[in-house]
Amino acid sequence: MAHGDPRYERVNALWATAPKLKCSREDAAKLAKELHNRFGLKSLGGPSMRRKCAFDGKVRRVWIDDFGDGGLDKGWQRLAHDVSHRINRKRHPTFKPHDNTQAILEYEIACFCVEYLFGLSFERSGAVRIC
Repeated sequence: MAHGDPRYERVNALWATAPKLKCSREDAAKLAKELHNRFGLKSLGGPSMRRKCAFDGKVRRVWIDDFGDGGLDKGWQRLAHDVSHRINRKRHPTFKPHDNTQAILEYEIACFCVEYLFGLSFERSGAVRIC
């Protein structure tokens, strides 16, 4: 997410309320796979999406956070950000990286992550399908 971009204010506010939690390689792989399975479906994509966006099994080093204080640079927030880019690129290959659709998708993914990781509930926009 772009720092200071108003489209990401909801995402930043959401992560600000979440407790700080370490992220191990195994936990990151598990959540990344879950996010791809939940948000990377072909039925949720745009007309250019020919197949689902599957997790390749590669865990980025920046997803691992031994202290739980990484913010956007490291840990859970970075994982959600990166996965939202991967899925949005698959859904809309011609769109720019920080397009409005990516900001909305990142918010949906962040909501899911915070609920999944911390058991906190947040108001979602209601639509996961973004075309």
